[in-house]
Amino acid sequence: MHFSWSQHLELARCVEAAGDQQRGASLALMGVGLALLLRDLEQDLLNVPSPLAPGPQL
Repeated sequence: MHFSWSQHLELARCVEAAGDQQRGASLALMGVGLALLLRDLEQDLLNVPSPLAPGPQL
């Protein structure tokens, strides 16, 4: 699942705006959001060719 950066920011704003009675659920959802962000960043990192990777020999 890929979230855009704006979707990750929207999730963070919702957690920030949550009242005290909703804080636990909001923090749990934020944990899920962070896990998704880490997966998205990892996948992006793995899809970028490394400048140190051997390329085609000329």
